[in-house]
Amino acid sequence: ATSGDTLTISDITMNITLPEDAGMMKMTIGEMSFTNQSDGTVAIGLPATMPLKINVMPKGEDPVDITLDYTNDGLSMVASGSANDMTYAYSAGAIGLKLKELIVEGKAIPVGAAEMSIRDVNGTSTMKVGNLRDIAQSFKAGAVTYNIDFANPENTAEFLKFNGALAALDFTGSGSYPMGEWDMNNM
Repeated sequence: ATSGDTLTISDITMNITLPEDAGMMKMTIGEMSFTNQSDGTVAIGLPATMPLKINVMPKGEDPVDITLDYTNDGLSMVASGSANDMTYAYSAGAIGLKLKELIVEGKAIPVGAAEMSIRDVNGTSTMKVGNLRDIAQSFKAGAVTYNIDFANPENTAEFLKFNGALAALDFTGSGSYPMGEWDMNNM
């Protein structure tokens, strides 16, 4: 839906073929907005909490359904440039992921916790399109925390539990890949 300078897209779905034709994966995200700025840039908006639903449908096996909450505090994401040379600049006080539901073989798996949080996020991503698609990224963040707590639903004496933290993250990377369709299994 469009309102003024803002385009809002809801219930975005991506269908992905698993490698070696092993099945399909479908991912659905809630809502994104794109707002034209007076300087020609576009602000990309996400709600403070956005559900992510992932359905993995491997051939010959039962599907796995995953529901996550993506959270952000003060997210700013701005796209600039042209269609062939786009830069995304982003920052947030915090971003996080939390597992809300895991269904395997048609059964909900009890989850004590499965979550992570990254504070003081800042970064840029640049994509240039020519004969190749060139991507360059830089990312910095403050504290990272994670907490995992799963029990085996068939034997609660068996469990996986760990938590931890990192003081900071700093990443810089780049890569190029061919335009059009290409097979990651045949590179």
